[in-house]
Amino acid sequence: MEGFLTFDWLIKDSQLAPLGITDQHLHFFFAMVLIILFYNIVRPIIYWMILLKWDRLLSYVLAALVVLFILAFYEVYQGVSGTGEVEVRDVSNGALALICFGGFVVVTFATERLVTYIKQHKKQKPKSV
Repeated sequence: MEGFLTFDWLIKDSQLAPLGITDQHLHFFFAMVLIILFYNIVRPIIYWMILLKWDRLLSYVLAALVVLFILAFYEVYQGVSGTGEVEVRDVSNGALALICFGGFVVVTFATERLVTYIKQHKKQKPKSV
């Protein structure tokens, strides 16, 4: 099963070595393909969110991605430097905090919209004599 995850079943190093292609070249190529793929998938979604003026959602998603990157980078740093143990649980706890904060943002936004709706509804009611 280990070979399946490293694509050894698809790519034969012995066939690529005479061509001068190394693992570093393959990793660069796959990373470039993934970046191009996700760029083309995410770009229309971002454009759509901008048109809908969903700035809070975009801010939350960007902040969440940065926080998850920092948490994952810190875990990898701990593993490489030997200062701690690499545990996925730490990153998952950070993800749980992001989910809770997302819930808070949704509740705050819904409350603001409700208060705005009630204020507008009171202004539009004709006063009875």
